[in-house]
Amino acid sequence: MQGDPHFIEDGYTEQGYIAEAPNLYGALQFEFRPMLHQESDDAVAAMTRAPNSSTSVVAAALAQHLTKWSAKGPITADRLVKMRVKLLERLYGIVSGARVSDVPPEATHDEVQQTAARLHMAPGEAEARDLKNSETGSHSS
Repeated sequence: MQGDPHFIEDGYTEQGYIAEAPNLYGALQFEFRPMLHQESDDAVAAMTRAPNSSTSVVAAALAQHLTKWSAKGPITADRLVKMRVKLLERLYGIVSGARVSDVPPEATHDEVQQTAARLHMAPGEAEARDLKNSETGSHSS
């Protein structure tokens, strides 16, 4: 998670990972733009109005927010409606902000600890640290 962990900035993307659930679905790595409250509210309202098409609503919302994934084929609503049920539910939960991503298997212990530490930083503290450690921040005096 980059930037202020309390807000979603325009154009902001996150890395996501869903671990394999044997006999249910395979692991999935993905990049996404988190949903804003209004987008999530709109999706819920659309599902309430037409409960028989809730999968289509979820698929369309995900297609707008996913930017990359490790699954074969393009990211489209038509493809997403064919995704295994529990995987689609987990994916929507993460993109909508209702669930957290799993820790990717390639994450080092330090990366896991840094992620946990970032979640506890005061607003602006992460940006200040990142600027200080960037080339721009380390070369400017």
